[in-house]
Amino acid sequence: MKIECVVEIQNRVGESPMWSVAEQCLWWVDVRGKTLHRLRADGGRDDWQLPDFIGCLALCRSGRLIVAQGNALAFFNPADGALTEFARPEPERPGNRFNDGKCDRLGRFWVGTMVNNFGDDGGDIPIDRADGAFYRLDKDLTMTRVADEMWIPNTVAWSPDDRVFYLGDSIPNTIRAFDFDLQSGSISNPRLFAKNPDPGHLDGSATDAEGFLWNTHWGAGKIVRYHPDGGIDREITFPVPAPSSCIFGGADLDWLYVTTARETLSAEQLADFPLSGSVFAFQPGVPGLPEPVFDDGD
Repeated sequence: MKIECVVEIQNRVGESPMWSVAEQCLWWVDVRGKTLHRLRADGGRDDWQLPDFIGCLALCRSGRLIVAQGNALAFFNPADGALTEFARPEPERPGNRFNDGKCDRLGRFWVGTMVNNFGDDGGDIPIDRADGAFYRLDKDLTMTRVADEMWIPNTVAWSPDDRVFYLGDSIPNTIRAFDFDLQSGSISNPRLFAKNPDPGHLDGSATDAEGFLWNTHWGAGKIVRYHPDGGIDREITFPVPAPSSCIFGGADLDWLYVTTARETLSAEQLADFPLSGSVFAFQPGVPGLPEPVFDDGD
């Protein structure tokens, strides 16, 4: 299996890849670099610098984006660069920031928070408590807290039949599965889906058309395809140590795009793996599904 470097870039924490079917382009962020990226269909790239750390993004039906930056949610208009904040759900937790998030197939946005581990001076802040939470954003911009006591929420994904919701937490190194009711947007019956016994941490995921979950293992340099019953189907060794998230894309949704990071790597590791922070892609032999967009009513 050939893994290609499709964007050579030194993202500190590349994350939240999102494939736009409408534009046939790839979006992603550099969390620590506070940068939003777009790889256009013509091969060119656009970059936008934003004011705060960007945990994730979501595409909107109108062509705008939702960006989860710092402890606020905002709409971003790529046409003019306008940023319009509309929600701060945790005024009682000023030390938190947003992390991973995605949309479900009814156009609602699901996103988690965590203790901010990035200092304004460029240093790191220890994550010393499970003070994060997980939210559902509805079309009317109402936010509902659906889970609490999270360390680092990662892996936000659904089964193709919308009956199972997956939510990961990178410090306990687990992914939980929930029963999911698409119409009401409720989750229930949490149970352990996967636990990582190896070095590194479970990070972002994508679901393929067969219902298998592809998960990036930050620090372990691999991607694991999990069977719907939680068993490991296969493991793929990655060319850099810190793959961070993945998404299916391309005209036939048969490429898996993977963001990576340079953060936390030693000088020796960076010398050995100079492409760390770049975006990679490979054809896994199974297609994905179109990623839903937020229904912003425009």
